[in-house]
Amino acid sequence: KEKNKFNNKAKINLLNKNSNNVKEIREQYLELINKIFPRVFKFLKIKILFSGSVHYIQDHDIATVAKSNNIPFVIFHRENVFFTRKQIEFQIKQYENYIESNADIIFVNNDVTREIITKTIGKKSKVLTTKSYLDLNRKKNTTDKKHITLFSFTNNYGLGALNFFRDSKRWHKLFYDVHLIFFKLVEKYPNEKFIIKTKWGGKWIKSIEGIWYENFKKQFPKNLVFFNENHNSIDTIKNSKFIISFNSTAILEGGLMNKEVII
Repeated sequence: KEKNKFNNKAKINLLNKNSNNVKEIREQYLELINKIFPRVFKFLKIKILFSGSVHYIQDHDIATVAKSNNIPFVIFHRENVFFTRKQIEFQIKQYENYIESNADIIFVNNDVTREIITKTIGKKSKVLTTKSYLDLNRKKNTTDKKHITLFSFTNNYGLGALNFFRDSKRWHKLFYDVHLIFFKLVEKYPNEKFIIKTKWGGKWIKSIEGIWYENFKKQFPKNLVFFNENHNSIDTIKNSKFIISFNSTAILEGGLMNKEVII
């Protein structure tokens, strides 16, 4: 029963080449965007299309329309850090179930990611290793290093695995405990300024706020702010006294900038 549940959830992903149950929906969807996006491209005078990841479903579909209108598609792939062999094996297995990317060029930050993509989702694309964006961001920043920053994480095993693990396998307790301990620091040091950095807002931030209100039963602290997708992670690290992070590229980025990192 558990195995069937896994397989059914895997088929939800519209990029899965074995997903027969979504074929009709995709045909209707692609017919619709083929009517809309050529006009959008023409009106906005779009010359090239960019994406942030090889597995972004909507980008893949829009790029299909773009390429039929002679507009090249380039991906600057974000997920480039793998800490263990198991992570690499999982990513390979996941991408093997996806249809090949339709990108003309895929830029990655290291040879490990390049090998993964070249063998799986990027067989038809040119995959190139480029410099890390850390090397391209050397502008001097004069802001005082005044924050203590927690790079938050979800209670799931990464975005790519949301559908592949039972609820009991996720990190609910770790998520709760880490944020609760951070709140205790915020409470103990009212003269310090703290940041919780998330990749996006909405439900993620609300779940963190819920931990505060459940345990402290008072107004949210004024010495703590949330940073979301509108705040640059590199600048956030530069302007922090030290950072706290887990399962994030911020661990390496902090180390490369000579910051103390608590994992």
